Amino acid sequence: MQKAARRIVERLRVHEHEAFFAGGWVRDFLLRRKPKDIDIATSAPPEEVVRLFPNSTAIGAQFGVIQVHMYGRAYEVATFRSDNAYLNGRHPSSVTFSGPEQDAHRRDFTINGLFYDPAAERLIDYVHGRKDIKNRLIRTIGNPAMRFAEDKLRMLRAIRLACSLDFKIAPGTWEAIQKLAPEILQVSAERIRDELLKLLIGPTPDIGLDLLHESGLLTHVLPEVEAMRGIPQFPESASKGDVFANTKTALAMIRKPSTVLALGTLLHNIGMPPPGPVVSSSRLRNR
Repeated sequence: MQKAARRIVERLRVHEHEAFFAGGWVRDFLLRRKPKDIDIATSAPPEEVVRLFPNSTAIGAQFGVIQVHMYGRAYEVATFRSDNAYLNGRHPSSVTFSGPEQDAHRRDFTINGLFYDPAAERLIDYVHGRKDIKNRLIRTIGNPAMRFAEDKLRMLRAIRLACSLDFKIAPGTWEAIQKLAPEILQVSAERIRDELLKLLIGPTPDIGLDLLHESGLLTHVLPEVEAMRGIPQFPESASKGDVFANTKTALAMIRKPSTVLALGTLLHNIGMPPPGPVVSSSRLRNR
C-alpha cells in the first residue's frame, strides 16, 4: 500500500507538483496503528491528476478529489483547497484551490490536519496536531462552533474518534458539541447511521454511549436508547443498575462484532422502557 502511494507522490513531483500523505494515515502512523488507506494531497489540479494517471476516476472533481488506481488499490488524490461557505451543513458551496497550509486549516480536527513527506520522511504540521496526538486530545481546527456548523456530523465523529483512539475531547470542542447537539438532526439519517455503526463495532461502544448521553446527542439520534436510563431491570435479573447500564455492559462484552450483532445487543432491551403517550391519528392529521 505505502509503496504504491509513494509512486503516486513521486510521479506528481516529477511534474513539479507538491504532494504529501495526508489526514488519517499520518495520525495512525504517529500512533503506530495500522492504517486502512493512504490519502494524498497535492498542488496538482484535478485535470492534471487525471492526465498523469489515465487509470483514474473523478469521484469529486468539483472538490478536487480524484481516485487513482495503482497496483490493484485505489487512492484518493485531492488538490489542496480552501472551502467556501457551507450552505447545507454537509458540503462547501464551492472550493478554491490553494496551498498546503490553507488545506490543513479547512480540515475537521487537528489530529487529521497533518501531512507527511514520504521522500524526506518529514512531518508537516500547521495545526499543532502532533501536540494533540501526544496529549491524546480531539480538538477542532479553529473555532469549534464554526467547524461543527460547517458539517454537523463532525460532532458524532469527534465521539467516535475519541472512542476508537482512547482520546479525550478538548474542553472547548466538548462544550460546542453539547451546545449544538440538537442540530445533529439536520444531517441525513444515512450519515448518522454510518457514524453510529462505526462506533458500535469499535473497541469501546459502552464508553461511546456514555459520551453520546453526556453530550446530549443520544436523545436526538437514539431516543429509544436514551429512554433506557433510570428504567430498573426485572426483579429476578442478576444485573445491577438500570437498563441502560445493562446494555452498556453487554456491548462491552462482545469483541469485534458484526454490525448485526452490535445492533442486536444495543436494542435487546429496547422494549423495557414504558411506552410514551399515545398520539391520536386525528392529532397527527391536524399537524
